[in-house]
Parts: sequence; C-alpha cells; structure tokens
Amino acid sequence: MATPWSKSEPQVVTVPVRKGSVEIFYANSDEQIDDLNEEIDRWEDSIEGNPGPIQRDSLELARYGIRRWQESYSQQRTAKSVVQLQEMINDNPYSEVRVLAVARASWRRSPKIVGLCTFRRTWCKNINLEVIAAHPVLDEMKNSPISGLGTGLLHHVCSVAEAIEADAIWGECTQNSAKFYSLFVAKPIVQDLIILRKADYVPLKEKIGTKWQERQGSGL
Repeated sequence: MATPWSKSEPQVVTVPVRKGSVEIFYANSDEQIDDLNEEIDRWEDSIEGNPGPIQRDSLELARYGIRRWQESYSQQRTAKSVVQLQEMINDNPYSEVRVLAVARASWRRSPKIVGLCTFRRTWCKNINLEVIAAHPVLDEMKNSPISGLGTGLLHHVCSVAEAIEADAIWGECTQNSAKFYSLFVAKPIVQDLIILRKADYVPLKEKIGTKWQERQGSGL
C-alpha cells in the first residue's frame, strides 16, 4: 500500500537528527490521520504497556495534538503548507489556524513516523506551540538515532513564526518537558509556561541553523 506521506505533498522540510535527517510533512487528510493514529498505537505497543513518565507524556501529547488538529480540520481551520497559512492570514488577519507537522524518517524500515508537532496561529498574531512529541522508545535510547528531533521541530516552528511575522511563540510545558525547553528559554515567566518573543525566537532559529552547518562541515 502506498504511503499517504508522499513527497509530492506541498510541505516538505528536512531537519537533521543523529542518524541522518527526517522529513516534515503537514497533515492534510483523513487518510494521513488514520495512518498516524495507527502509528501512535504501535508506539504504545513498543513500550509493552509499562511506560515511564516521559514515554507516557509522548503518547498522551501525541494523541492530544492529533485530536486538536482534527477539531480544526473539521472546521476548515488547518493549513497544509506555510504558503496556505500565509494566505489564510492575508484573507483574515484574525484567523486561528492549526498545523500538525509529522516527522518521518524514510531511511528507517520501521517505525518511519518518529515524532510530531502541533501548533496554532492565534487571532492576535502569536504561535501557540501545543505539542512536541517523539517516539517513546527511540527518543529514550542511548545514542538515540533521532536525537535532535525536538530541536529540529522547534527550529521549524521558529521559521514559521518568522514567515508569518508572529509576535511571539508561547506554550505550556509538562513536568517532564521543562528540562528540554529550559535549553532555549533562559528565564521562564512561570515554570509551566514558555514565551519566546520575536527578539528571542529569530536569534534562536539562527543559532540552531549555525550549529547544524558547523556539524555538517565537521562531518559529525
């Protein structure tokens, strides 16, 4: 059966991880969501019913992000590309638009879907970063093959924020994701909330991009 995540999709971005790179697709069909839900079920099977706290977060956040996207999709408030997102904002500056970005490692035999990210453009020109979730087993492995995926997804959100001239990126973090976000947010307003204003997220995007270039140049 052909994969619903075809390279002919309008939004294909790649981000580097330890073992190569992953492709970022924007969900845009019920068929893709059916495939994604099946993959998340396999994520759960892979931890044999005994998840640690971080693994449980990954599963719960992934399912939460999919549900929220489905709600918006039923209301025609999702975007399948950055270009479409910009068009929707131009048509209505107060548009609330949600995006579900799926990370797919085509070089893996299984699993290929290794993470996802859900974010929403709010009516007041901000981006609400709702979910970043990675495969609960691969992400926790020593020398994980997908190490760097969370950073790559955050870089992508920063790039979208810059493209649509968002004033800020904000979102809640869980007890177990706070450590990850603390790498990028020096002084959180409160412990469960991250805020990156434009003066923060643009340099952050550039810093991550520079590190990628340096790593590529060194052959690591």
